[in-house]
Amino acid sequence: MASCVGLALLGHALSQGEKVLLGKPDLFQGHALLATLLIILINLLYLEPRATKVMFERIRVENEERKGQESSRVEPGKEGEPTTGASDPQVMGRLDQETVNNKSLN
Repeated sequence: MASCVGLALLGHALSQGEKVLLGKPDLFQGHALLATLLIILINLLYLEPRATKVMFERIRVENEERKGQESSRVEPGKEGEPTTGASDPQVMGRLDQETVNNKSLN
């Protein structure tokens, strides 16, 4: 984009010759192209690298949060089962039903 606007500015300057600095409509067009070029360069050199850095930082934080949530889950039938103080199948069935109900509410 910067190269296209730069070429447009160069083409405008070459086509106008000495009138670039004298004619008001041509002066405004040249200033508009120059301002556009400067804004594009600021975006390219300053804003875009900062936005990319923030984006990658956000992705890293989200991945760390997701890993933390997965490691805190307790899978039934595996080590680290919740201790209820009872090994009665009815109690365990109620706990599983409560888990299903809680998940459906969220």
